[in-house]
Amino acid sequence: IDYRLDARYDHWLLDEFQDTNHVQWSVIENLIDEAVQDVSDERTLFQVGDVKQAIYAWRGGDTRLFEDVLARYNSGKEPRIQERPLNVSWRSGHDVIQMVNRVFGDDGALLELKLPEDTRKRWPWKEHRVAGVHDKMPGYAAMLQPQAADGQKVEEEDRFTLVAGILEEIQPVARGLSCAIIVQANRTARDLVDYLRAHSRIPVMCESEISVATDNPVTLALLSLLKAAAHPGDTMAWQHRCMTPFALVFQRLEMNPGRVSADVLRRVFDDGFEATLRHWLDALLSTGIELDEFSRHRAEEFALAARLFDQRGRRDLDEFLAYADRHTVREPDTRLAVQVITIHKSKGLTFDCVLLPDLEGNSMRTVRRGIGVKRGDRRQVEWVFDLPSSDIVRADEVLAEYREEREAEASYEELCKFYVALTRAKYANYLITTPRSKSATSENFIKLLETTPGSDGEIPLTTFGE
Repeated sequence: IDYRLDARYDHWLLDEFQDTNHVQWSVIENLIDEAVQDVSDERTLFQVGDVKQAIYAWRGGDTRLFEDVLARYNSGKEPRIQERPLNVSWRSGHDVIQMVNRVFGDDGALLELKLPEDTRKRWPWKEHRVAGVHDKMPGYAAMLQPQAADGQKVEEEDRFTLVAGILEEIQPVARGLSCAIIVQANRTARDLVDYLRAHSRIPVMCESEISVATDNPVTLALLSLLKAAAHPGDTMAWQHRCMTPFALVFQRLEMNPGRVSADVLRRVFDDGFEATLRHWLDALLSTGIELDEFSRHRAEEFALAARLFDQRGRRDLDEFLAYADRHTVREPDTRLAVQVITIHKSKGLTFDCVLLPDLEGNSMRTVRRGIGVKRGDRRQVEWVFDLPSSDIVRADEVLAEYREEREAEASYEELCKFYVALTRAKYANYLITTPRSKSATSENFIKLLETTPGSDGEIPLTTFGE
């Protein structure tokens, strides 16, 4: 295979190289050797990547491969590889880049955060500059903190409320601006979407995969209708549908639980699930109930999912309920709605304005739990061990050294993750954080923001009341 590929390809272009792992590199290493060491200079290697965006270490991505490649091909008298840093931003304006420089470019703040020395050595900071085309670009960047009423503790919902207020103020969709709310976890994304749909008229869409049957009250009521028909003893399903506007339908049609279940079962057997769902949805609308645009959209998606199931020729209610629970859709990227997206999925994307309401977390040094895997210089496995408690690890010289390496890796990846989050915006960044208490001890990203020099001036800090 190597021989055939080497005979066919002369030029190798490797993008996003910071996410490459050693196993992947080993697959093409021999071919790269042939290209780089070709004395005719008619073959080339071009690799590009940003080691500050290395957010896939958890699946083996290793930024040290850049150093390995340079060392491998530049060890002779005549270097074969030239290195060129790129620190000019073609994405963001001055306001965004100024904040990024202040947060990530100050070694004193990183030292205050007690990041491992190896992390600070690996953090290859060069002052960012803005490309000439963005010289006079308008912009805004600030760190905002909600304040709970009556001295209560600020909760996640307070940050969500602030998000809704900012969206109402800047009206990104009405102004034709692309806008993203970037969070750390899919669960937070779904919770935030639910909150904004309930408390704001700004259209929002979640980039993550969504279950069309379980994220809104209309399809949940239809599911309970099917569950009660399949299992008459499921009193929760029956009580749930009686708490919805379907109770008006049952009352108008003078149908008791038995008649409702029999009707559902007959329609499913005769016409299929899509026709059954549409029948009961029409019956609901005939009572004068008006669905909002989102609920109509979800009901239609649920019906289309049922159509796909009907094509299997199956009529088993339990099988359909399991199918409906698994069926997901990925909502489209559009300027007609604010996007709610995770940091990992935002990588490579650009938005006119970005809101960051999920910057909380544990210590930047927190290591993921699991089996300890010690690797050598070539990332080969040296030993695997089910690590004991932290006290025992710290007491053992070998395990303590391994723990320090893991903490350095974890804190470096955390820096990369938040760097990606803060560099997605073109014009405006809104950092929304919970105020740290005076007794707070967690060495998390919020502490880095609050200890950054100039955070009381160049990085505006605004506290919002209820």
